[in-house]
Amino acid sequence: MNFIQILWQKIRVRMITRVKGEGNILKIEGKIVKNSKIRVNGNHNMIVIEEGRYKNLDIGIEGNNHKLLIKSSDRIAGLKIVIQNTHNEIRVGRGVGIAEALIVACGKNNCISIGENSMISTDVAIWGCDGYSILHDGDVVNFSKSIEIGSHVWVGSSVKILKGTKIGNNSIVGLGSLLNGKEYPSNVVIVGIPGKIVKENIDWTVENLEV
Repeated sequence: MNFIQILWQKIRVRMITRVKGEGNILKIEGKIVKNSKIRVNGNHNMIVIEEGRYKNLDIGIEGNNHKLLIKSSDRIAGLKIVIQNTHNEIRVGRGVGIAEALIVACGKNNCISIGENSMISTDVAIWGCDGYSILHDGDVVNFSKSIEIGSHVWVGSSVKILKGTKIGNNSIVGLGSLLNGKEYPSNVVIVGIPGKIVKENIDWTVENLEV
């Protein structure tokens, strides 16, 4: 038996939910949820979306024992989430803003996390796996790895973040950069392909302080 609890405080527009399997838990709260869809095919998966405003969510879960937690936010739109295989987790912290992004978690026992009050720009892709297997003498050699994006991190447009990457708090990732499995400290600016630190000891604010 699946447990589905959807609490709409204000309005629901074209929300599609399809759940197949046993022991799945969906807890969804929203002031406004528009043009969104959730598909679950597997067993003992959990989706928790806290109160907020969401638009164009596309969530697809395949496999067993996955967890998805999106904490309260009024700034998430165009977010596509794919979780596959077994025992993977995606966590989106409170107050995160997402303009348009793809987040993919697959493999086994991996986590992708985005810290609170981070900003994710358009056309961002976050991949905790390769999406295919490379074999050497019959053994898999390209295992999936967790990704950690700290709190108050600005990720610019068209950035690609690949498996094993860790980004410290209060950092900025410049437009079009590629981060491939490195660990970056807090308070830095990262740009380029591959991403390199070009400035340290920084902080940022959405306010235009030049005015």
